[in-house]
Amino acid sequence: MNRYVCVHGHFYQPPRENPWLEAVERQATAAPFHDWNERVTAECYRPNATARLLDDEGRIRSISNNYARMSFNVGPTLMAWLEGSAPGVYEAILRADEASRGRFSGHGSALAQAYNHMIMPMAAARDRRTQVRWGIRDFERRFGRLPEGMWLPETAVDLDSLEALAAEGIRFTILAPHQARRVRPLAGGEWRSVDERSLDTGRAYLQKLPSGRSIALFFYHGTLARGVAFEGWLESGADFAARLLEVARAAGSGEGHLAHLAADGETYGHHHRFGEMALAAALARVEAADDVRLTNYAEFLELHPPEHEVEIAQDTSWSCVHGIERWRSDCGCHSGGEPGWSQSWRAPLRRALDDLRDALAPRFESEGGRVLEDPWAARDAYVDVVLDRDPENVAAFLGRHGRADARQDDGDVRALRLLEMQRHLQLMYTSCGWFFNDLAGIETVQVLAYAARALELAERALGDVGTLRRRFVATLSTARSNRKDLGDGAALWEREVRARAANLEDAATHWAVRTLLEGRPGRGRFYAWDVDAREERRTTSGQGILVLGTASVRSRTTLETRSLRWSALRVGELSVTAGVAASATVPDGGRRAGALTAAVEEGDLAAALRLLEEDYGRAVRSLRTLWPEERRRALEFVSERALESTSEAARLLYERRAPLLRALTDAGLPVPALWEAAAGFVLERSLDDLLASPSPDADGVRALMERSARGGVRLDDTRVRLGARASLEEAADRFARDPLAEGRLRALSDTLEAVRALPFEVGLRHVQDRWWEVREMIDAGVTAPPDARWREAFVRLGTLLKFSVDGSA
Repeated sequence: MNRYVCVHGHFYQPPRENPWLEAVERQATAAPFHDWNERVTAECYRPNATARLLDDEGRIRSISNNYARMSFNVGPTLMAWLEGSAPGVYEAILRADEASRGRFSGHGSALAQAYNHMIMPMAAARDRRTQVRWGIRDFERRFGRLPEGMWLPETAVDLDSLEALAAEGIRFTILAPHQARRVRPLAGGEWRSVDERSLDTGRAYLQKLPSGRSIALFFYHGTLARGVAFEGWLESGADFAARLLEVARAAGSGEGHLAHLAADGETYGHHHRFGEMALAAALARVEAADDVRLTNYAEFLELHPPEHEVEIAQDTSWSCVHGIERWRSDCGCHSGGEPGWSQSWRAPLRRALDDLRDALAPRFESEGGRVLEDPWAARDAYVDVVLDRDPENVAAFLGRHGRADARQDDGDVRALRLLEMQRHLQLMYTSCGWFFNDLAGIETVQVLAYAARALELAERALGDVGTLRRRFVATLSTARSNRKDLGDGAALWEREVRARAANLEDAATHWAVRTLLEGRPGRGRFYAWDVDAREERRTTSGQGILVLGTASVRSRTTLETRSLRWSALRVGELSVTAGVAASATVPDGGRRAGALTAAVEEGDLAAALRLLEEDYGRAVRSLRTLWPEERRRALEFVSERALESTSEAARLLYERRAPLLRALTDAGLPVPALWEAAAGFVLERSLDDLLASPSPDADGVRALMERSARGGVRLDDTRVRLGARASLEEAADRFARDPLAEGRLRALSDTLEAVRALPFEVGLRHVQDRWWEVREMIDAGVTAPPDARWREAFVRLGTLLKFSVDGSA
């Protein structure tokens, strides 16, 4: 077989975590999803793990894991998020790489990536090395093997970047066709200049490096890549396959020829809806072809090693026609925006970050040398801690890299502060900070937040950095947003960046509010901290609730620890005040606590507030000033409790007025809004209860919907749909965990029948995935053979779920 096809997907999202909380906060632009990671996962990463292949009637013929048949890389910071927030997708990606090894002669399809998508030709030499080493170690820890290839962010390349890959054992990378400058046979001959039209993209090339090392390069087919990304080729899987096969078959029958393309993985589902289905269909058609074979880059490289040498076009990339200027100047490349907008802010942003990095490097080296045997070697190895912050692992790392004579006192904390500073100095170079249209975009604010966190850690580890901070902000002030109302970089720094900062005392304050409202102090992980809290006294009187306690709070990243006292006071529903302070700073601790308690017991809540503020000063926060996620959680908790207290009144109102509601509706007369709201609330809650029962009754759902219609009651379709889907997915998960357990299949079938009785569609994707998983388990003999009656019910369920089944499932 001499003709091959390979499709590469570069799956990537920039790191979005608040650098202080180590958690992704809600992003309004991603609505209705919590954030962009969640949204793109729903639209792309999960669908590609479970892509539908349809028959001629539009029913599901099979479900395919696209990752197992394509070449792909997933950014390390995205993989970390998937591991914690979408573990099913994460595991599907790992399984796909394992399956691809069986399909492609022992070569896995996953490639590594330079760690946080830094533009490598612009990076300092030490940073290039760290990016490659972190990317390799992250890959090894997740996929259980060393990577053969590595993706260069934005395919930005120069010889130094390729040297960094080759020095760490990377065998190949992928570039755009215009990034080849000239080629010649390895056996000898004249160099021939090439461009995208004249370059033969169907072979691997060897780039010889100044060090004497070399690396293989693949240059993807430009027409194929543009067609998929920008020209609508994903409208039809059959047409996409035909184009792939046409390019593969255009080669002669001699040496191996590879038809391949690389594009953003998000093309398949996020940028182009149902693109993952077109990809699955195309890969299936290619796989079925007699004269063309699916492959991945590593397998093709083994079968057909380079016979030609290449010299790259230095300082080029796939997404900037001006080379790599998009990440340092107003070159004209952007992603839209208003007419006349400028990207002149890019240059001062890079100057500010470069100055910060260069100013802190010698101080890291000198101060780090006091607590670390080799500061730069420790930084290269620090990814092991980033991947696993278990205390035993952190201690082992410090045992290997910390200086024995400095590990007493706060040596470990100082070492970790310095290494965390360096981690954020890496993250602040994430390429998306320069890619888009405006200084005030969320991606640019994010890289500034990493810089702010690095400065804060520098101050804690190195002492005064005031001069450096002022210089940094002064440089930022020369960068201006295109929106006049948003001002310059200094204003953005003050308004958007510094407001996100948080510390141990803030963590304890928010934990105190949770304890006040939810009544569960205890111990646990809370964002970037471990909290061990104890409620010592709870006093309730009239409209006031006072809770007093103590807490030990430890940073999970630096191991810095505080022992604190806390107080939290709630007056009515929404007035919440809490504060924390070091135990030693609370005057007359026990006596003051007694005074606070007495004031609440006597109903003098104004005096209680005054005492709390006197003891805790500016550490006091109201509900208004909580972190956005915690404010939302608190308001949802309070409103849910308020609903519980009024639900009985709503039920009584509805039951008494139901006949009148029906009569008014029958007569075509308006229903009073209060009665309609009470009826809607009661019927929605009744529907929730019906669907949450072990075996929901479809007739009961139909009857309830009929009552709603006869009473002229409009239900909240969005809320009902979400509740119905949650009930259905929970039943599907129970079934998939133990499909042959008594009643599980019947319960899922009943729930599906009940949901189908609703007057609107409810998403079935998750349930279909679970059904397919069980079918594959049965086919593989993982479960005991089910009896004929169970099989019949299972096939019937598959038919309802829109599968094409022949009764033999």
